[in-house]
Amino acid sequence: MEWTIAVSLIAGAILIYIVFSKDKEAIRGIYKQKGKYYYIKYVIFWIIFKLRSLRKSNSAHTGEVAGYGVKSKASVADMEQVQVLPDATQHPMAVDAVYFASSNKAGYYLVTATARRQGGMIQILTYFRVPGVGLLELPLHPNTLSPESRPLSYSASGLSISLEEPMKCWNIDFDGMLRHTETGKLHQVKFQLKWTAVGPYFDFDTDMNQWATCDSMAREKWSKAWFDELQLRHQTHYEQFGELKGQAEIEGYGSYDLSMHGLRDHSYGNIREWRDLFRYGIQYLHLEDGTNIAVGNICIPKLMSRLTMGYVITPQGQLSSVSWTSFQFDEWGDDGNPPDNMEFSFCAGGKTYNLTCTVVCKPFFFMRDRKADGSWDIDGSSSDDSSHGAKLFERMCVYKVNGVDGTGISEWCYENIPRHHGKK
Repeated sequence: MEWTIAVSLIAGAILIYIVFSKDKEAIRGIYKQKGKYYYIKYVIFWIIFKLRSLRKSNSAHTGEVAGYGVKSKASVADMEQVQVLPDATQHPMAVDAVYFASSNKAGYYLVTATARRQGGMIQILTYFRVPGVGLLELPLHPNTLSPESRPLSYSASGLSISLEEPMKCWNIDFDGMLRHTETGKLHQVKFQLKWTAVGPYFDFDTDMNQWATCDSMAREKWSKAWFDELQLRHQTHYEQFGELKGQAEIEGYGSYDLSMHGLRDHSYGNIREWRDLFRYGIQYLHLEDGTNIAVGNICIPKLMSRLTMGYVITPQGQLSSVSWTSFQFDEWGDDGNPPDNMEFSFCAGGKTYNLTCTVVCKPFFFMRDRKADGSWDIDGSSSDDSSHGAKLFERMCVYKVNGVDGTGISEWCYENIPRHHGKK
């Protein structure tokens, strides 16, 4: 009897709280806060997430939509292959993209990426920072659209990225012109590099922290249309840290033996529209003790306004997902200008990490979407707002985490229409 009375009192208190409490206004009209139904939605999605995760199913076998505990492909070999883009008439914004970012304590940084899009186009990125030389970039930057060099390949503008062995080894080759960002002079550059995995990969479809994901989902206003959008706009994305080694030759400067650590990722899906992103800030870093870290937040207002992501891989290869971070969008760079120095904390595997970040340099570039008529906005000259996409800063940084030094990349993305931010 006493147990029944206690349950009734608790249920009554919860009901009174729900009836009389009010939802908090979103911070700056964008970043959702915990509403009156937050804890109920949190529990509901935790149950959904747990049921999907327990199955560890594969959509290739069951037909179930990937994500939230379900993998996208039957094997890692299928995941790693160049993905055939779907029918362009049905999915004009489909994507298949790979990204590599490496650095070392001597001050070398290399970022390369290709995103295969419909119409034989590639969104390409190459930045190469060499001590004593400076920062080199593709001549087309800050624009990124280029015709593909070969069908079904990650190649354009002299860059070629190719798989050697799934989840173990990739090759990165470049033979072309890069522009010095200070002098404007073009230099013939060649490099032949091999990326080798160190440790496990992190699949966002199955490995995201359940508590952080539930928190993100529970902040949003639920509806059938919202769940439909989550399913429609899902992209498979996975990441892996490794070593990058090889040789580079820069006209007018000489040859260099390269040895760096960093991250690579692979994303594919039926829709990637950069204009959907309001902001994200993600830090990728390798520490001198062998620890690898990814941590940050993502804001896609129509889906989730504050999705916390990340993980820590110890020198022993143990992976723990990030469950919480003090990093708040409204406290750092919300005017459209990323800070040159920042610090925040986060938790992973029951341990708290204190991170400081100092920016060495921060080149920016644009990722544009297709215009309403279906053509690509190659140079940003279009007056069609739908094609403006996003502005991204590829911040090359030095880090310190719990007293241990490291280096890496901090990629910050902003919606490229100055509707909510200040200077862009």
